[in-house]
Amino acid sequence: MESDSTSTLTDESVAILENETTVLFDQDCHVSLNPIVDESLSTLTPKSQIDTSSNDISFKPHTYGKRHSILGTGKSNISAFRKPDLAELKEKYNRAKEKFKEWNLDKLWGGRVERMKRVSSVSLSSIVTAAFWIREGVPKTPCERAASIPEIDDMEVYFKREYQNPSGSFYDRGARYALLRLHQSQKRSGVIATSSGNHAIAIAYHGKSLGMPVTVLLPESRCPVKIRLCEKYDADITECGLDESELLERGTKIGIEKGLISLDENDNPDIVSGQGTMGLEIVDQLEGVDAIIIPVGGGTLIAGTCIAVKTLYPSVKIIAVTRERSLDVAMAHHEGNATKTAVLSKDLIKVDDMDSSEISSSPLRLAEDLMDKCITVKEDLIALAVLRLLEYEKVILEADGAIGLAALLGGHLPELKGKRVVVVLTEANIEPALLPQVIARGLATDGRLLRFAVRIDDRLATMATLLRLIASTGAV
Repeated sequence: MESDSTSTLTDESVAILENETTVLFDQDCHVSLNPIVDESLSTLTPKSQIDTSSNDISFKPHTYGKRHSILGTGKSNISAFRKPDLAELKEKYNRAKEKFKEWNLDKLWGGRVERMKRVSSVSLSSIVTAAFWIREGVPKTPCERAASIPEIDDMEVYFKREYQNPSGSFYDRGARYALLRLHQSQKRSGVIATSSGNHAIAIAYHGKSLGMPVTVLLPESRCPVKIRLCEKYDADITECGLDESELLERGTKIGIEKGLISLDENDNPDIVSGQGTMGLEIVDQLEGVDAIIIPVGGGTLIAGTCIAVKTLYPSVKIIAVTRERSLDVAMAHHEGNATKTAVLSKDLIKVDDMDSSEISSSPLRLAEDLMDKCITVKEDLIALAVLRLLEYEKVILEADGAIGLAALLGGHLPELKGKRVVVVLTEANIEPALLPQVIARGLATDGRLLRFAVRIDDRLATMATLLRLIASTGAV
């Protein structure tokens, strides 16, 4: 095949291009069809001055001076229109083929994975993004001045009422954001959540509102109210195991078998980013905050809040509070590393149904360098906190939802006297059957309820004497 490798046009071709003319509709000016070649005319000629009787009509370039473009300037670069020959195309193909062999695909995809990890890491940017995404499904919760509770009158205490979220806990934030972040095909397939309760309720609620099928795995010891709430939101419920490790193992197996996306409450960066939106709300709703007291359960709430608040206001103190017998989180903070805790024993749970909670190491690693203090409180104080909120705030919370107030009632934070303090009230899905036990334990802690045993003779006079003696102390 004979190639056409001519680099310049012949004089005859140039003459034809220079003399070729046309008229563009009824415009005021004539424009050259070959402005790159025709550089002899530098001004535009009005239509009234053009001699239309002649067949040789001049066309002007639409810019003054030389025309600059990707093709070059003037006749010297007319070769830009040259048709490449077959040999040149073959040469380019072979060069591209050799270049492809030099690519390290493993390194290429490895770098992409690393970039994905960086994008998925929790930061102020990811938390602000989460706040925008969930704005329609998770309304802002109030941050209001607390009622006049005797034990905390020497502080300016505000309650961040996370229990007012649609599903009754702060888990709405992370659950909705994690669901919204899924790909359309993943949304159609559905999700599976392994949870001790409130995370499962939040996933079920928002999954239903977004039209996604949801499967939840609950431990066999779950309280009935949380099972009923998951059923209310049309979730497919499976009860298995007694602790988080069994749930995760079974959840992974079911997820693979059914092609479901697993949303673990403690090891998902989108959930941590979603929980961190609470911190943004606090600093937006209240100025001059000195400290924020946050209960530690799975660790996602305090991790997200620490990143959001400490990035904006490093001077604000973040204080973590947990049960006295959940000592691992306090030890992890004291030793400088977060370790996974053992499951809480069932005999602890006389005040609530959180008997298989587990503090995850992953979220706590994000917060360990940002927390200012981690304290533990006795369960008697937690019951007293639930009682105080019932009496003064007229709200009923789970035990874990009132841990922050329990820290203040027990006098664990004397350095906060006179300070502006935000206490996060996290969840309110308590089992109604447990409420009388919680109140009784709170009354006993407050010295207002006493149980004793006495042996008396089986005579009316003896009973009357005992009752008069009790009444003389002011007991009712």
